[in-house]
Amino acid sequence: MKKILGVLLCVWLMFSMTACTWLTKPLPLVFTEDALSITLDDSFEDMDSQEHDACFVSKRQNIAVNVTKEEFYLFENEGVDGEDEEATTEMTLTLASYGQLCIAEHPNSSSLQTKHSLTYFTYEAEVEEVAFTYITVLYASEDAFWRVQFICPTKDASQKQETLFSFAQSVVFESQKTA
Repeated sequence: MKKILGVLLCVWLMFSMTACTWLTKPLPLVFTEDALSITLDDSFEDMDSQEHDACFVSKRQNIAVNVTKEEFYLFENEGVDGEDEEATTEMTLTLASYGQLCIAEHPNSSSLQTKHSLTYFTYEAEVEEVAFTYITVLYASEDAFWRVQFICPTKDASQKQETLFSFAQSVVFESQKTA
């Protein structure tokens, strides 16, 4: 009888300790890369990335967030017809035009869309035989365009979509913080 009670007590303690971590709501946590800040939650970790300026991963939620900054000077001649020499020194690319350039990199992308005042597009890609959905939200700061990709397995994408867009809505740039 004591053995049974001991085993039940151990099982109950293990369950209560692990259930607490499953049931607790993640706490907001702000991550910053250059002038961009994004509020995710404390299940995310800052990971090294050679392809992006920043990468944040939540293994618990099975979500990754990639941040890429592309400074305006990289696009100085985009959208300019080349006839006016002065025009070639001005940045004429809009966020929508930048979005079209991004979409061209991913042939199976959706068209540019707007939701919650965010400009974004989606696409799917397979990595090691697992299908992932990429929701790529575009931003413009004072000196650059920003591409923030929210990535999760395609099988979970519809259930995680609102969470991903709430993360996307939390993006703030340094110039906005002081204004």
